[in-house]
Amino acid sequence: MSQTTESSADLHYTYTSDEDQDEDSASRVSEDDHEEEEEEAEGTNEESSSEEDENYLELLIKAYDSLLSRYKSTQAVALASRVAVRRIYQDSLIQKAIHLVGEDAVQKLAIIGSLQGSNTTKISKNIQVFCTGDEVKGANTIKQLVQSSIISQKGSKYDSSNEKIHLNLIAAAMPYAAFQYMDDEHTKDIPQKKSRHRIATSLPMKLQYIEAGALPLGAKTRKAHLHWSSQFFESINCKFNPTIYKRNMRQTVVYENIKWLTKRLDDIEASLTLNTEEKDISIKKFFKKYYAIAQKA
Repeated sequence: MSQTTESSADLHYTYTSDEDQDEDSASRVSEDDHEEEEEEAEGTNEESSSEEDENYLELLIKAYDSLLSRYKSTQAVALASRVAVRRIYQDSLIQKAIHLVGEDAVQKLAIIGSLQGSNTTKISKNIQVFCTGDEVKGANTIKQLVQSSIISQKGSKYDSSNEKIHLNLIAAAMPYAAFQYMDDEHTKDIPQKKSRHRIATSLPMKLQYIEAGALPLGAKTRKAHLHWSSQFFESINCKFNPTIYKRNMRQTVVYENIKWLTKRLDDIEASLTLNTEEKDISIKKFFKKYYAIAQKA
């Protein structure tokens, strides 16, 4: 089997495998503050507005058109529906956050969530967020925003409030924010937390954060990110969650038409030389391995 054919088969498995339906086992996989599990919009009792319905249809069609070139029609519809529902939910999170602190502040909080994690007690105390929202204005530290009940202290896993901004959820809703930030060499006021031990990886530093898994990475970059992600979780004594990674990966269709993003990612893909461990990764086997680990947890 050629490398191209193998990669295609791997990606097909990643998108369509039913193994990620075992939510009970998957929910026990990761215990750390980088837990990016999102509350699903599916099953909520809130009535949707006509505007949300229009947005859903637009996202559904866009995702379906993209997925149809890779999957059978019935598979493309099912996957597109998941993508659209999740994106509508994420968009609503972003809009609520903008109301609270303003657009620029939300962007910065997404970056902080990706690079520093959602446990605010461990976030650099020197970081300030300038807010222009309806509820909060002016410069605030993360601690001040927590004390004002604007941000949850440790993310959605420990606080179910729908009124607060959860750094893990806002980072997942804006997975491109940290990449764009680190791609700009002139803005470095938010330090990136490092793993507890060195990870041998070819993955560029600007993609060394969990939420980058939702970006439309090239085949080599995807392998490098999978390897880095699994090693990163191991370094913080946690387990890689295959369900969440695959859920994030399905969202790539949302971002694959953003030209500045795909151009930068294409450049990275073209220049990337994988190390031996990364090169040997079979995506299908990789996920099967971590599903087996999750079942034993």
